[in-house]
Amino acid sequence: MNLVLTVARREWKEQLRQPWMLFSILLLQGLVASGGPLVAWALTVADPAVLVPEVNPEVVVKSAITTSMFLGFTQYLGVAAVMAGHGVLHDRQCGTFTFLLLAPVSRRDLLLGKVLGAVAPATAIYWTTSLLGALATLPTAVARDAAWSALPGSPAFWVAWAFGGPAWSVATGTVCAAISALSADVRTAQQGSWFVVFFAALAAGTLLVWGIDQGALAGLGVAGVAAIGAALALQIGAELLGRDLAR
Repeated sequence: MNLVLTVARREWKEQLRQPWMLFSILLLQGLVASGGPLVAWALTVADPAVLVPEVNPEVVVKSAITTSMFLGFTQYLGVAAVMAGHGVLHDRQCGTFTFLLLAPVSRRDLLLGKVLGAVAPATAIYWTTSLLGALATLPTAVARDAAWSALPGSPAFWVAWAFGGPAWSVATGTVCAAISALSADVRTAQQGSWFVVFFAALAAGTLLVWGIDQGALAGLGVAGVAAIGAALALQIGAELLGRDLAR
């Protein structure tokens, strides 16, 4: 585990050397997380049912919050996965990845450390912006004790926020890091990573939001599926890296 943390710290420091990239991620996540609270706040000022009688305010708010969460999950997943793949590509371009493969660290620990270090900044931003966005909706939820009040105050929301998103980001980031390590060139690595990110973000975002409506146990199940996927990806990636080095 110490070797994993050593690799992760090294990758974390590499990510922190790109402050403008981190600022861009923070800005995007903040804009997405603010969508639900802004709609909830607007309904305290003007009730849409007054303008359009057929509109149910609770449905509007719940839809806005659900959409905001879906976009936040998928954006975080994509950013984390791309950063994990980019971290490996950076080492390959600099010529340091070969030395990492020759270092006294297992392929599995190397992949895990690279992924954890790469997704850590995006995870910190995701947790912060999502938490602030959720807290911003609570006053409106209390004032309007309606059908949508389970969001974001429900335990299922916090399960998805704390465990679901990070679990899926590690799983997808591991796959992208393995693709980047084994691809013949940078273009192939990028194309493969974006292909994985698109379908993973679509599936993970849908499952996470669905899990919130189904309850905390369903949310834990969704996170558990991602944890199993991450373990399998680590094992397969480590095997492929070992064979590649043997050649």
